[in-house]
Amino acid sequence: MKGSSLPINMLIILLIAIVVLIASLAMFTNVFGQSSSGLQLDAAKNSGCQKFISLNGCTGDVTAADITINEVKCGQEEGDKVTDHLDELITYCFNSDQTGIEICNC
Repeated sequence: MKGSSLPINMLIILLIAIVVLIASLAMFTNVFGQSSSGLQLDAAKNSGCQKFISLNGCTGDVTAADITINEVKCGQEEGDKVTDHLDELITYCFNSDQTGIEICNC
């Protein structure tokens, strides 16, 4: 009997290692983290803010409504707002009334 306990123990350790490996992979592929749409919204905001700051220099000459971004959808539900302007992204996707100067940390 003692000889058969070693393979059973190895199977349990192997099973635990596989579960840990699957959990690690899931974490790195955003199964547990932020959704891909959330990452797209952040990327669109960062891109829009870079344009806003480079064109505006945070002086107020250009508004967030003047800045176009890659088209993004605010949510994953049918009928959610689709926008391609920084001001709409701020208002509808981030539910904020901040200006471009405030949201872009000028």
